[in-house]
Amino acid sequence: MSKANVEAIRMRMEAPAAHPQRRLAEHLVVRFPRLYDFIARPVWRMPRRSRLRQAFLKRVVRIAWEAFNRGDLDVVFFPYHERCESTFPPQFATVGMETPHGGREARMRFQKSLVDVFGELEFEPEELIESPGGHLLSLGRMRFTGKGSGASADMEWCVLLTVVDGRVMEERIYVDRREAFEAAGLSEE
Repeated sequence: MSKANVEAIRMRMEAPAAHPQRRLAEHLVVRFPRLYDFIARPVWRMPRRSRLRQAFLKRVVRIAWEAFNRGDLDVVFFPYHERCESTFPPQFATVGMETPHGGREARMRFQKSLVDVFGELEFEPEELIESPGGHLLSLGRMRFTGKGSGASADMEWCVLLTVVDGRVMEERIYVDRREAFEAAGLSEE
């Protein structure tokens, strides 16, 4: 097993619960963003093996995916830095999707345009991996049905996040698990 995998922390993710509305904590964080920073910064600085840190990371990611599945973009992107950068797979360009440039607001607009094209998007997380150096790799499946065609799709979906003090500075999306692991400096072992 590679040294990077020995240092990586792997966490199984449960399927997100169907929450049709925001919970109290989500309302508070969206309304008072500094509250999130007040909690996230010290937790992010804890040792990587800290159970509290791992529980916090899993909870934030789970809440984000639950919000994603219900289309609540303010909650999905609250951990994102206002100047975060997002990168999408080259396959998006081949189907005419212009990917976002310019931070969290542009990313949210892009997500809205995806919903306009694909209808409801549903993500089912499988695993969260924290790699050395501040990367989180969320692995799972994306399901959607095209609005115009009615064709459904079920595909691998991997999100590699670079996090600094609890804020996402960079998001890279992959539809190939092997590529995502390589980008994170990990092997699938």
